Amino acid sequence: MSNICETIIKEDEKLKLLTSIDEINRNIYKYLVTHYKINGLEIIIKKNNTIEKIFESDTNLDHEYDMSIELLKSTKAKIHIKIFTDDKTVLDTLNENKDHIHIILEIFSQSLYNKLLEDSISQLRLIDSITGAYNRTFIDGYLQKILDLELRENKKVAFVKIGIDKFKAVIDEFDYSMGDKVLKTLSEVIKKRIRSSDIIIKIDSGEFLVVLLNINNLDSVTLIVEDLIEIFSKTSVTVNEEQGFILYKTICAGISIFPDNGDTIDDIIKHSDIALYEARNLGRSKYFVYKDEEVNSIDLF
Repeated sequence: MSNICETIIKEDEKLKLLTSIDEINRNIYKYLVTHYKINGLEIIIKKNNTIEKIFESDTNLDHEYDMSIELLKSTKAKIHIKIFTDDKTVLDTLNENKDHIHIILEIFSQSLYNKLLEDSISQLRLIDSITGAYNRTFIDGYLQKILDLELRENKKVAFVKIGIDKFKAVIDEFDYSMGDKVLKTLSEVIKKRIRSSDIIIKIDSGEFLVVLLNINNLDSVTLIVEDLIEIFSKTSVTVNEEQGFILYKTICAGISIFPDNGDTIDDIIKHSDIALYEARNLGRSKYFVYKDEEVNSIDLF
């Protein structure tokens, strides 16, 4: 028995050293395959009335037998583990050792749950609480790595700096809570129009940076920007629900392309800033594409 306990503890220590949830899940699966000859594994987390499948050993889990174990991790979170087998003898062994397996999975799942919490906390540090977009911390910690990968694969990335026209006037006329409503509305419009693989970052008061990965050409980028400008201009923001007052705002956008207009984060963001400045000079609901040859003619100050 002491040897078994030692093995479990060593295995759990290995899990704690792993850096991703998927690695932990796969090691749990590997352990159960090695020691109990199972054919499949599914891990689901139930949290705050939501259900998320975080691991599935294969896409076809239509095995003949299964055994379920539910593990309480907190008052609001449970980890549900389903073990699959095609062998009745294996199922009998699983049932005979269910209490033992439950203890093993209780230990392993705690390491898994700790990693889930760690990732959630890390994610919260990167998320703007008002809009749900990434914040500037994401740029420093992650964006350069994404660009390095795109560059290695010879892909181009569009940086679109979006600014709400006369945003300060919203706060001056109403208040900061109304400004938050406008920001949240714009964030929702952007998220619905771009791909799930693209990135939206809250940069400053009234400004977002949208990063469009693996673009085909400039026309595809300008089409997205034109859509965003049109859709947002027609999207109302409720000022007063009882009186039915609504507000409409517009946006401008500046476009720069990585690596054509810069191969560093600082350069490419600076050039999208310049492009947004030029767009705003054209009026409301405008966009401008950065051009290297025009950089000397633009004065941001």
